[in-house]
Amino acid sequence: IQSAFNRALTQQASAVLAGSTTAVNEIAALKASNGVYYAPDEVDVGGSRCLNIQGDSSVFAGDAGVGKNLFYSSVANEGLVRRLYMSDVSFHNYDTVVRLATNNLDLSTFVFENIKTDAIELFLDTVDYYKSRSTHVTFNECMFAYKTKRVARCYADQLSFNDCWFGTEA
Repeated sequence: IQSAFNRALTQQASAVLAGSTTAVNEIAALKASNGVYYAPDEVDVGGSRCLNIQGDSSVFAGDAGVGKNLFYSSVANEGLVRRLYMSDVSFHNYDTVVRLATNNLDLSTFVFENIKTDAIELFLDTVDYYKSRSTHVTFNECMFAYKTKRVARCYADQLSFNDCWFGTEA
C-alpha cells in the first residue's frame, strides 16, 4: 500500500482551493481491486493534503494489538490532510485505521462511504481539538460491525452519520 501511495504522490498536482489561499495537492485515487489484502504495516500519507482511497469491495486485514495506525502521517501536526475521501473498503483487525489531523484548516472535509469494519479498536482519530477544528466528518452508508469498539475520536466542527449501521460485540 505504501508503494502505491508513493507512486500516486509523484503524480499529484498542486492547486489553490477556490476562495482560499491554502495550496493543496490533488492526487490520483489509490484504487484497490476486489480482494483481501494483508496490510500489517502502517501507511505514511504525509506530504499530501488530499487523499482519495477507493476500493471495489476490498478488504484490508491487519495485526491488532501492536498499537499501529493503518493510515497516518509522520509530518508535523499529523499531516495537515485537508480532504479525505474513502469508499468501498472493509477493514479487519486494526488498532486504529485512520489517524490524521487537518491543522485546523478551514472547511476541511473527511468523507467515508460504504466502509465496513470488524475487530477495530478505533476507526478514526483526528488527534486533538486544536489540530482538527474546522473539519466536517461524514460517514455515509457504513457498517461498523462486531467488535468495533469505537468509531471516532473526533474533534471536529461537524460529525454526521447517514444510513449507517452499528453492530454489537459478538
